[in-house]
Amino acid sequence: MNVTIKGQIKMWETMGVLFVFFILLGIGLVFYSAVEQKNARLQQDESSQLLAIERALRIAQLPELECPTSLEIKACIDGEKAKLAKVVFESHQAAYFDLFGFSNITLQTVGGPEDTLYAYTGERMNKRQVLVPVSVYNPVDKTYAFGVLKLTVFT
Repeated sequence: MNVTIKGQIKMWETMGVLFVFFILLGIGLVFYSAVEQKNARLQQDESSQLLAIERALRIAQLPELECPTSLEIKACIDGEKAKLAKVVFESHQAAYFDLFGFSNITLQTVGGPEDTLYAYTGERMNKRQVLVPVSVYNPVDKTYAFGVLKLTVFT
């Protein structure tokens, strides 16, 4: 009888150790999943930032907006081409969707009005905004003005 009681005590000790082990394992899994969710959100945020910057640089170098090639100015947008490009973007919105995606593009000359070149009109939760300083060329007056190309990407 003494042997069976000792055996039962050993069995309960083993079960207690296993119970504590599985409780600690469960707590560890909860913390691990919380950390992984946070890391996934951070990585998603970083990739959306990179996407916004990539699109902004691509848009700033569009042939539809570029200054004449005889001008050696970097990040230059032709103001008259921008006005015409707005009409082209609106009439061929499906073709430009691959390039612009869910975004709004506005060009603002310092001291002048803000001109929306491309607008996404749907509903999205998050948005990321990238501002690109550009030189806006007016071919009529042959003058330059400082401008900001504002890209708002919805994710």
